[in-house]
Amino acid sequence: MSVAETAAGESLAGIPLANSPGAALARLAGAVRRAATLASSIAVSVAVFGLFAIQGVFLARCLGPTARGEFATIMVWPQTLTHLGLLGIALAVARAAAPYRISRQGFRNSRDVRRHGEGRLASGALRSGLYTGGGCMFVAIVLSVFALPSEKAYLTPLCLVAAVFLPLEHMRLGLLAVDHGAARFHRYNACRVIAAAAFPILLLLLWLSGVITLAWVAFAAVAAPGLGLAWLLASRRGDALGRRPRPGPLSIIRRGRPFAAANFAAELFGRLDVMLMLWFADLTTQGYYAAAVPAASALLVAPHTLALFSFNAGADRANTYTLRRLWLLGSGLALLQVIAAAAFCLLLPFLITLVYGEEFRPAIWPAVMLTIANAMNGWAYVAEGFLQGRGLAMAGVRGRLASCAALLLAAFAGYPVFGWQAIPLAAAAGALVSCLWMGASVALLAASTDSVNRKGGV
Repeated sequence: MSVAETAAGESLAGIPLANSPGAALARLAGAVRRAATLASSIAVSVAVFGLFAIQGVFLARCLGPTARGEFATIMVWPQTLTHLGLLGIALAVARAAAPYRISRQGFRNSRDVRRHGEGRLASGALRSGLYTGGGCMFVAIVLSVFALPSEKAYLTPLCLVAAVFLPLEHMRLGLLAVDHGAARFHRYNACRVIAAAAFPILLLLLWLSGVITLAWVAFAAVAAPGLGLAWLLASRRGDALGRRPRPGPLSIIRRGRPFAAANFAAELFGRLDVMLMLWFADLTTQGYYAAAVPAASALLVAPHTLALFSFNAGADRANTYTLRRLWLLGSGLALLQVIAAAAFCLLLPFLITLVYGEEFRPAIWPAVMLTIANAMNGWAYVAEGFLQGRGLAMAGVRGRLASCAALLLAAFAGYPVFGWQAIPLAAAAGALVSCLWMGASVALLAASTDSVNRKGGV
């Protein structure tokens, strides 16, 4: 018998009867804990966004529009391949870590469960991240040499330096996924904040030392995920190092295949506008757009966190979600996104010139359009998280591919008329297609569940 099974068996005697007062109190305490975890995770997402915004301010103020565009060019392939080439390992690891949630329920030998099972999974997650990150680093090097516009080719050496970002970030994300799946959100959220703070702190140190040049900023961007990975390894007290991985890294990559296509399609859609700007805009205009991206990301703060919980909810087969219940949840989130987008769009003209400086005024238009797009994207992320948890990742893949097609069609159709400004318009068009597709997919799933329940007399 496994350690997990032994722990479960030894704990049965301590479980209260389903209808007893103790069981009711336990359910209430569980609901309070879940609400507190959700609230703290959203607060951490707000903090991460704040750090991301501070990072954007540092880059804009210290580099200016043209050098900001140069940095965006240097990081375009590493940032694009971070999730594009992750091959679904983060979600595969999260699903594999779900059984280790029992260590949060007070079993007497939960430490043994964690040591013998979770540590070996963490070792496999770390190695799988090294494999995928190493492969993506090679791809980034090739793209940096052969796929930059000729007028930006002088940035190739720094692009090669930035490629080292990928294995470090993939290992960090793979290891972090263990805490996601095991619902250890205290450590998960702490690592998110530390990883998000690393780059702004390094930028601050460079600014204080007076050496905040483009090359030093590129080196700091590579060092930041390394610091986050080091902290995460230290917080796990070495349980991911030196252990025989189980499952092994190749097995984790195979398990990630159902999610790989979904990750690829989602990240391709999320980065397509940035890649088009690389080819359709000069460095100064690219700098404006790069400044607009973090400014418009506020609408993704809560949805990214809610997507983690919607994935876990979808993965819990014991819970059934009726069409009416999902409609209420989806409508509430949509209303929240609409109100937030309207308020933020009114504030953006003032905020961008105040925070970035008057020279970044041309960033207002793309920031407004990206805010509208992100309001719809945020809703789609939550719906897609639920579908992935239910094992229906391909529904998201088809939706993202349709969104990519809509974005490309709108961009190429609008470019002769609007120039580079057609790209943020196209991003909003693609987001609308994604939002409608994900909503329809969730509705069809709930409708089929309702039908099965009615036939079964539930």
